[in-house]
Amino acid sequence: MQTEPSPRDTPRARSARAWRIPVAALAGGAFGLASVTAGLRVLTGLDTPGYVVLPWLVRYNVAAGLAAIVVAVALWQRDRHAAGAAAGLAAMHALVLGVLVAMRLGGATVAIDSLAAMALRTVVWAGVALAARPPRLA
Repeated sequence: MQTEPSPRDTPRARSARAWRIPVAALAGGAFGLASVTAGLRVLTGLDTPGYVVLPWLVRYNVAAGLAAIVVAVALWQRDRHAAGAAAGLAAMHALVLGVLVAMRLGGATVAIDSLAAMALRTVVWAGVALAARPPRLA
């Protein structure tokens, strides 16, 4: 007995998925590289932002940027664990964003730029994780 292919597993669907992963890898890698570059410039004193800098956040951003580059390379190589790693990175960014919001609501000085940048990282990596997820069979 012949079964019909899933609507999610047609040649057209496979073709659509084929370009998503390289684009997601490039986007994630670019954000990772930007995070590392910006963070190192602040840590080395080459840049002095016009707002309060949280040193732990800058160190987190550099470390997460390095991790993002590794995840982007894994995505490019279509490593089977890359989608999960991308989702984990998105979750970590969301957790840090939650900490920053809680700090700000609690009266601590947290720059709007820091909140916006972490929100953007969270959204970008959530998008990368969604683009990289394997297809579900019906």
